[in-house]
Amino acid sequence: MALTLGRHKHEGAAPGVTFNRALEHELTSVAAKSFTGVIEATDHATGALARLYLFEGGLYSVHLMGYAPPIVSRLASSGALDDHRRARVLMAVDSDPGDPRVGALIVHQDWISVEALATLHQEYLLASLGGVLSRPKLKIRRVAGRTTSAFCTLPLPVATLFDVVRMRAQRLTSTWATVSTDLPPSACGLAPTGVAVPESMGVPEASAMAAAAREDASVDEIALGMGLTRAEAVHVAALLARADVVRPVPLPRPVDDDRLLVPEAFGVVRVVAPTAAVVPEPEPEPEPEAEPEPEPEAEAEPEPEPEPEPEPEPEPEPEPEPEPEPEPEPEPEPEPEPEPEPEPEPEPVPLVVAPPPAPDQHVRQLRAEVARAEVAELQEALAAAVQSELDVIARTAAVRERLRSAQSSLSELERPPAVDPERGDVIDPE
Repeated sequence: MALTLGRHKHEGAAPGVTFNRALEHELTSVAAKSFTGVIEATDHATGALARLYLFEGGLYSVHLMGYAPPIVSRLASSGALDDHRRARVLMAVDSDPGDPRVGALIVHQDWISVEALATLHQEYLLASLGGVLSRPKLKIRRVAGRTTSAFCTLPLPVATLFDVVRMRAQRLTSTWATVSTDLPPSACGLAPTGVAVPESMGVPEASAMAAAAREDASVDEIALGMGLTRAEAVHVAALLARADVVRPVPLPRPVDDDRLLVPEAFGVVRVVAPTAAVVPEPEPEPEPEAEPEPEPEAEAEPEPEPEPEPEPEPEPEPEPEPEPEPEPEPEPEPEPEPEPEPEPEPEPVPLVVAPPPAPDQHVRQLRAEVARAEVAELQEALAAAVQSELDVIARTAAVRERLRSAQSSLSELERPPAVDPERGDVIDPE
């Protein structure tokens, strides 16, 4: 799997891999300080916002404005969810395949393991990180202490992630070149050829993509419908194109540039956050016509003031009653000793971002992905070398056969003609 990272105008077309230096420096700096919080990166050209969450210096989640990982579609494409289970999950989350609760619901039903869910989250994290790092100009803001529980992995070291993202970018560029050299994935459709998917391919997503392939749907649109990143979609599309199941065709319509279909296209399209829907302004109501002012009423004549009543005579003051003797004051009770204030309990850390018990395991997983990609490249190189050797051997055999035929013809021509000893005539070899 791979993804495109590069500072270019047309995504998926440039072979170079260039990171945003400011963001790379920021992530490296906060990782060295064991930072816990979020790094907000806003694209200068489109205003797209990305939030990169870290715990003690390790990156564990990346959220992109306008994109939610479609976990349900991804699991359906791989065969992990059948139609019945998919319908049950969507009913539980109000038909929103990008609801953050989807993963927990599926794991609770034992339909997939926690490790499998973490692998999916890691794929989205790598694709999203690559998309953000590919943008040339970003406004960066650091917010300490903020966490999230949506689409998380265990915290991963940023230095290792940088290496993996670079490898994925190079891998995607070379893989897509085997499908099309003229069109990017965002403007390329896949036309079915009628050839069936080979049983030996062994990739469940291949059958799903072959069924979803259309001339009027781009590779990115197919990826969104299947829940794939662009890296995964390009990998599957290359397998199908190599087997002649599909062929690349240009889209018969303009490219959809107002939706974020895949994480790798972050900052290339201008999207609106779901919580900031545009509400049309109401039309101004016509002002009512001014009514004529009523004529002023005649002022009422003042009523005569009533004559003052005579003041009542003061009543005689009652004689004061004798005051009762004061009761003896009770002895003061001893004040209770103040109880010691309970020590405040430490705030619990969210479970999903707890420090990993064995971080080396995830580092090994990332390094294993790098090693697998290197093995795949060497296998392709070996296959190409073997094919070249076979071609040379075939050409050598053909040249050798032609040489043998030419030598035989030359021998026939150089052989002296046979003469009849009795008549002295040359004998015709025929």
